[in-house]
Amino acid sequence: MDVTSLLWALLQLITTLSSNGWLPVSTRNGIAVYRRDRSAALVFRAQGTVDAPPSAVEQVLLDFERHPQWASRLVESRILERGADWLTVYQRLSLPFIDDRDFTLRVQWGDDGDRKWLRFTTANDRGPDARKHTVRVAVNEGSWQLEPIDEGRGTFAVYEITLEMGGSFPVWMGRGRAIEEVFSLFMTLRAHAHP
Repeated sequence: MDVTSLLWALLQLITTLSSNGWLPVSTRNGIAVYRRDRSAALVFRAQGTVDAPPSAVEQVLLDFERHPQWASRLVESRILERGADWLTVYQRLSLPFIDDRDFTLRVQWGDDGDRKWLRFTTANDRGPDARKHTVRVAVNEGSWQLEPIDEGRGTFAVYEITLEMGGSFPVWMGRGRAIEEVFSLFMTLRAHAHP
């Protein structure tokens, strides 16, 4: 995909997102973040480019055991089960001023031609029992779409997430921090995904 085609596709995507209830939040370093308003959930979509092929980006995303090294507030990430194209992953967040949050995810991945995809959904029944002073997250689901650009040397990545933190967590308070986490996630992918 050349630059003109990419810009045209981005313009069409922005128009489509707005008509589907996505509100633009911020654009920084070539990363655009959108949100949807849902009373109990943080719902975000982000898109941007990474100077590495989709396979390299996918490799970083699937390296769950290393996520605590670069994911802010993530203090535990363990792979519980592994299949050919799926994982069951337990993660725990340590958050300021409120109880820790934890969840178990079912992660699946594949490809549609040159485009790679990754999906995750809450699977708490597959993980460890709830811990004391830790709130179990009931909804954590989303996806990644990784499309090759620049003759396969780069990736146009689209990320979506719906997250209900549970407990007495005020959603309005978490939005600003969550937006920063989304930007940080993309910057980390840029730093760690290599051709």
